[in-house]
Amino acid sequence: MKRVFLLIVSFLATVVMAQKPQVSALFTHSTFNVPDDTPYVETYLWFDAWSLEFVKTDGKYQATLEMELVARKGDSIYYAKKYSLKSPAIEKLSDSQFQFLDMQRFPLENGIYAIELVVNDKNSVSQPQTITDTVYIAYPQTSPSISSIQLMSEIKSTKTENILSRGGYDMVPYTNSFVPETIKQLSYYFEIYNINNEEKKGVIATHKYLETLETGRKINGYDYYTRHTPDTIIPELGTIDISKLPSGNYNLVVEVVNKNNDLLLFRKFPFQRSNPTVDAQRDNYSSIEYSDNNFATRITDSNKITYYVNGLWPIANSEERNFIYNCSKLSLEEKQHFLFMFWAKRSDLDPESEWQKYLQQLQFVEEKFAYGKTPGYNTDRGRVYLQYGPPNYIIDGRHKVSVRNHQTQGQVFYYPYEMWRYDILPADEPKRMFVFFDEFQSGDYKLLHSNARGEVQDMLWERRLSRNILDEYVQGEAGMQFERGY
Repeated sequence: MKRVFLLIVSFLATVVMAQKPQVSALFTHSTFNVPDDTPYVETYLWFDAWSLEFVKTDGKYQATLEMELVARKGDSIYYAKKYSLKSPAIEKLSDSQFQFLDMQRFPLENGIYAIELVVNDKNSVSQPQTITDTVYIAYPQTSPSISSIQLMSEIKSTKTENILSRGGYDMVPYTNSFVPETIKQLSYYFEIYNINNEEKKGVIATHKYLETLETGRKINGYDYYTRHTPDTIIPELGTIDISKLPSGNYNLVVEVVNKNNDLLLFRKFPFQRSNPTVDAQRDNYSSIEYSDNNFATRITDSNKITYYVNGLWPIANSEERNFIYNCSKLSLEEKQHFLFMFWAKRSDLDPESEWQKYLQQLQFVEEKFAYGKTPGYNTDRGRVYLQYGPPNYIIDGRHKVSVRNHQTQGQVFYYPYEMWRYDILPADEPKRMFVFFDEFQSGDYKLLHSNARGEVQDMLWERRLSRNILDEYVQGEAGMQFERGY
């Protein structure tokens, strides 16, 4: 999701006049599949009408936007469309306190694409502005997969087929991951593909539930199952009552399981809930036994427990990070208590086992990624490893030379780099990539680019990796590795 503010300023000769309001828009996308055909992308752009320039036409006021949508991979364009977009007409300018949606749907083969959307307010003197986003499409031809989870702001029966129509309903997407208290129902839609190829007999079920984003703990009272007969496409439209869900950060989790409850597919959608009228009902750990002989109190070396507490930073939430930031000022007993409660918060039945699993990872990143006086958990590779676990595949690109574009570019020498691939990443799309590079050839690899949600993204990352030898949007061997994942 991208919140976009496009600055519009009006000039008259050399005198700066009153500043126009910013064009405010919210941009996001979803991907879906068509088995035995081409997958497709839906883009959603919600405009705040008050931020646009309205002019009088046929007795009413209306805004007009000139749009240009491009999907590119490297230096190649795979989809392009120019079109005009008109806002709903209003009687008077004061009626512009509303939003309206521009939705586009277009096919794209599997791959990683840069989406560029040029927005020009036709009635404004400002320059066109560009919105960019990254789209990753990975739908196997025959094996099971699951689409994006799309929240819906409105669902009604279809009277006339239109771009919002699906299965007899018009579904208006809700494109914001922020869910205010005015929204009492969380409506969602997703599709399952090719599940019949795996489950030829019996039924499958979709398991939907809410979990806390920071700890992954399921929220009691928000657990639902729906049974389905295996098919090539299984659409599911559902609603969850969130009127009593306290403020916080959550994941809507969808799992597809077979009759033996084996996990076949899963997808997560992160969202932030604001519901100040409902008591937060924070986790109460008063019932958890905190003895003087737990795994944390047995750590009596102050330097060691400080290291352990600091090492939790990659997986800690914002409140916990505040404690970690001031860790050096706290007593041994306070650190012990924090370490124990951190893991009790994630597994109240057996916090020590969870700690021991993490401790093994912490020791691994220390041995593998520590650099000088920088501990392993403070390096980019160490942080990613601790936050997401071990990658499924690693490309070692030390001393890599690309011969692609040899006739026009010559040989391309890259900085030493590593690419990590994660086949499954919590709260994100499948097959996410991370590019780390050693710009100063010192052994300290920094995160250069990733297509994972919330991570560093640089559309010109390969140019920087190639020591600026590659031209902008020209793809070399590293770029192709990034797309393939190997």
